[in-house]
Amino acid sequence: WPICLNSSTIRPTPLKDKIRIAAETGYNGIELWVNELEEHEKSGGDLKALGAEIRDRGLFVPNVIGLWDCMPHEDEAYKTSLDATRNRMRLASAVGSQHVAAIPAPDREDFDLKVGAARYRDLLKIGREEFNIVVACEFVGFLKGVHRLGQGSCIALDADDPGACLVMDTFHLYRGGSGFEGIGHLCGSF
Repeated sequence: WPICLNSSTIRPTPLKDKIRIAAETGYNGIELWVNELEEHEKSGGDLKALGAEIRDRGLFVPNVIGLWDCMPHEDEAYKTSLDATRNRMRLASAVGSQHVAAIPAPDREDFDLKVGAARYRDLLKIGREEFNIVVACEFVGFLKGVHRLGQGSCIALDADDPGACLVMDTFHLYRGGSGFEGIGHLCGSF
């Protein structure tokens, strides 16, 4: 399995330094955050060139975090959220990421998994057809709503799309109380 650096673990290090550090310390890949890509582009940086630099250093980008607030329950709020969501997909795709994480949010204790699955199904299609990127569902251990492996799995399975997948971050498995034994019940390929 490749070992990848979640770039948030060395915040507030500048983005270019994070990439250099990941390469120099022997990581295979680096997980980037969308806000850093937004800042890089706003300051005049070219994301395709950044992606080339990452590859030239022997790294790959398995995932970008993420598509925040991409699963509102209300239809109008969902339609409104799609502009920001599409832009974040564009940023992730431009840097050469394989995946972009869809966080089931806005966070709420009564997050409806059926609605989440429908939103996720739409996001998978948009990612695939418009940006050639795989949208992965990521449960987040400290959220009030979707914070467990079973909840994230429900959204992915009920999306009824062959491209559905999960980000199973060990921190979120632990923090959300899922533990690690449930992973053995899931099949997949890297």
